[in-house]
Amino acid sequence: MSSSDNIVSVSPKSLSFKFELKKQATTILSLRNLSSSEYAAFKVKTTKPKKYCVRPNQGKIPPQGVVEVQVILSPQSEMPAELDKHKFLVQAMACGADTEVTRELFDGKESKVMDTRLTVAYVTPNPPSPVREEPDAGRSEAREGASERSEPGGGGGASVSQLRAENAKLRGNVSQLEAKTKLLDKDGPARVAFAGGFTLVHVLVIAILAFLLGRFT
Repeated sequence: MSSSDNIVSVSPKSLSFKFELKKQATTILSLRNLSSSEYAAFKVKTTKPKKYCVRPNQGKIPPQGVVEVQVILSPQSEMPAELDKHKFLVQAMACGADTEVTRELFDGKESKVMDTRLTVAYVTPNPPSPVREEPDAGRSEAREGASERSEPGGGGGASVSQLRAENAKLRGNVSQLEAKTKLLDKDGPARVAFAGGFTLVHVLVIAILAFLLGRFT
């Protein structure tokens, strides 16, 4: 049986985990046998065996074959401290097809073992982007409606200029009515006296003025 220092290609060189509190995370370690004629034995070790589970943690790879190893981070209640001390070691060596892979196989002094050290990185999910608050169309319309109702005269949406024009027109009508009233006072037949010295015409003028004042105040 021969051996080679570069019997197995290990990828990636840094194990990245998507870290979330109280959730399990898994990453894949790919081991490729670079030999075209020999089997390769491998073993995966970690400095934090209570936090990580490796499946399979040892085995054999046929010539030019590939083995995918699952590295599982157990659920954590808090972000682990001293992450730089979380490391993995992949050991590999050439072996025969009938070789049994044991711890003693890699510990033998005569064995030529390839060691590949891996680091660990945690990736935390990005926080959600702040949602832009769209203008509330209903509130805007309500404010506009309240503004319209606050205009003098309660015209239900009529503009101030329209109200002023109507006011001027009504004042002109009152002036014309007052002029006709003077003519009626001169003629005498339409003059009817009420208590206090007021005539029918005076009462009509006062009623119209009261109506106009009530509308535009």
